[in-house]
Formats: sequence, structure tokens, C-alpha cells
Amino acid sequence: MNDANGIRLYPAKRPILGTTVVPSDKSVTHRRLLIAAINHVENQILLQSPANDVFSTITALQALGIHLHLTTQQYKTKVIVPAKKRFVSPAHPIDCQNSGTTARLLCGLLCSQNVTVQLIGDDSLTKRPMERVAIPLQKMGAKITTSNGTLPIHIQPASLHGISYPLPVASAQVKSAILLAGLFADGITTVIERFQTRDHTERLLQIAPQTVGDGTALQIDHNIHLPDCSGEVPLDISNLAFWIAAAILVNGSCLEWKNVLLNPTRIAYLKLLKAQGAHLDWEVTHTQLGEPIGWLEVRSGGNFHFRIDSELLPLVIDEIPILAVLAAATQGSFELHSAKELRTKESDRIKSIVDNLRRMNIEVEEYLDGFQFEAKDPLRGAKLSSFQDHRIAMAFAVAALVAKGETWIQDAQVASVSDRIFFEQLFLYLR
Repeated sequence: MNDANGIRLYPAKRPILGTTVVPSDKSVTHRRLLIAAINHVENQILLQSPANDVFSTITALQALGIHLHLTTQQYKTKVIVPAKKRFVSPAHPIDCQNSGTTARLLCGLLCSQNVTVQLIGDDSLTKRPMERVAIPLQKMGAKITTSNGTLPIHIQPASLHGISYPLPVASAQVKSAILLAGLFADGITTVIERFQTRDHTERLLQIAPQTVGDGTALQIDHNIHLPDCSGEVPLDISNLAFWIAAAILVNGSCLEWKNVLLNPTRIAYLKLLKAQGAHLDWEVTHTQLGEPIGWLEVRSGGNFHFRIDSELLPLVIDEIPILAVLAAATQGSFELHSAKELRTKESDRIKSIVDNLRRMNIEVEEYLDGFQFEAKDPLRGAKLSSFQDHRIAMAFAVAALVAKGETWIQDAQVASVSDRIFFEQLFLYLR
């Protein structure tokens, strides 16, 4: 089913039952690793099947002189971050590979660490906007420059001061970069966001949000207590989204997981499906380092009609590809506007989704800021592209489970960015 340039997929031959191995949450893992790197105590972080993006952060910290110790047994990896650590200027540029979170959060952390660093990335990451991070950090006094608004980024030693900064775009990565910089700035740093975004950084640092006008303000200074980030990171709810969709689409399927991240800013996808009748249930059983964790169960069945508005978009932006597939595969409908941000992801996701849906027999109307369709016919297998985007690869692999005939996805192996064993598990249901 694999070849050098892609992966061949066919309709599922049996229900998807039991559970699947899902990586620990990327967003939480990045932040725990970075906070552990500046903490004064030893941290022991346990990860399940860590994604390639996570290794981008791990190798970056190693290049900066943080002597991490990794041990792996089956799908579990323990990362020990030592108690005594000091950043050093790396001998070579730090390659963030495909990880925008690694690049942007490192900008915030490193601009006050008395190091000289160059950040680079792969072709996809090099196209993504980085000026949105550099501008607020420059306002804080950081010596950070981009290359025409993108990578490579150059960082030099500087002293920082606090600022008050309203986010011009809804971005948890930009917000987090500013908050990390604020840990080492003189005075108070305030970030104001109009639309809620992922709140993992403020939960980890125990920053209480404050209502300001029609937005939310987060404040931080250098006196904040840094948490011990030890413990097992919960499962990635964004990666579960693909398996949830697969279970919904393949008749007779039933999947369940424990130790799932159920952060309120990450479960809009679940609520959206549940509101339309999906057989989906979950419950928070405990919290760890500010994050709600619990179980989740899903069974097959449903027909979906989605209209994503600008307020909901930041909370489901990673799930747009699989939401579109769910609507198309159940002969439902989909409408999305005010989403130009999707054109600056790992791929131009509007174009990627539209092109692949059209190849699979769906008539789609594309806009500058979104797209819409009403699916009237079943999906048809086709030659598709991942567009070097892990979420496109996984979303259309799920589509292939219920499409008529063979589907071939070029460069589907890019899925390893977020799940290194996704296709290994998926193939079990095609035999």
C-alpha cells in the first residue's frame, strides 16, 4: 500500500473497534518542554508516540545546550530535563523542520537568553508568516529579525521590557511567544485577545484571564512561579479528530480512549459533532497542570452540515480539513468564510481541501477566505495530494475509507509530523 511517493488506500473492510494509539498532545508537550528547560528542578515528562514536531523542539533544546535524556519503550518515551541547565549559542542554525509552534515559541523564549541563534525550517515552514511574532517581541526590545517576514529568523542578546499588546490575529502561538518573553522582561507584559484561542500556556503558568472591554487580558512578569512539568502528557484531541471521523463513517465502528486532553478551547470539534447527532460522549475525570483530562467514546453514524463562523474558527481551525471530509462523506454541506488564515498554514488549506474534494467527485465553490459545498454524490477514489500538509494527508486518508475505489495520496508520509504511526494503524482496517 506504500510506494516511494505516496500511499494507496481502499475502502475499510471491517469496523474500527477498541482503541488506537494516539500521540500525546503536541501543543501541551511543546510548552511543557520549554518551561522545563527554564525551570530550576528536574522534570520527567512521559510522552506517548511523540510526533515529529515534538522532536523538533527536543532537538532544538539539545542544540541550545540542554542535556535532555530520552528513553523509549514500545510507544512510550520519557524525557528527563535536568535541574541545572544553561542556554548556549548553538554552533549551527536550529532547524525547526515543519513545526511552527517550535519556531514561534522559541522566538519568545530565546530573545532574552543571551544567545545568538538562527532559526530555519523546511520549505513549508519557510513560507509561513513570522513577522506577527517578531513585531511584538521587537516592541519589547528584542533583537529579532525575519527574512522578508518569514524564516530564517535571527535572534541576538537583548534586554526586554513589558508591553501591552492587543493581538491583531487570533493566534495562540503569538500569544504564547509574548508570554514566554514576558517571563524575562522588566515590568508587566499584557496580551489582549479578542477571540479566544488555545490557552495551554496560561493554564500551565496559572495566569488568570481578565475581561477587558470585548476581549481578554493576560498578564505576566518575571516573578511568576514556574511549575514542575513532570507527568504523562494527555492524548492529542486534534489527532483523535481523524479517528473520531473514521469511526463515525465506517459502519459498525466503536472507539474509546482514556487520558484524553479535554481542554475547553480544544473540544469545539466534539461539541459541533455532538450537536448534530453524532454518537459521541466524553467526561472530564481529573486535571493535571491545569489541563482537564478524561475519557472519550464514539460510535458510527451521522449526517453533517457545518457552517463555521469567525468566532468559532479559531477553536476548530486545525479540524477544518476533517470537518469538510465528514460533510462530504455523509452527503452533507459545508460553508466557511472569514478564514484567510487557512491559506498560511502548512499548506494553503483552502486550496488543498477544495482541490482534493473536487477530485473525489464533490462540486465546491472556492472563495478568497473560504469555500462551500453541498455534497450530492458519494465520494469517489482519486489521485490526491497531501500538499505536504499532515492534516490534509490524514483527513483525506479518512475519506478514502468510505470512497468508491482506490485512493492514492501523494507524499502522505508527511502525516508523521503529528502522528508517526497513523497509517500503520489505518492499514489494519483495509486488510
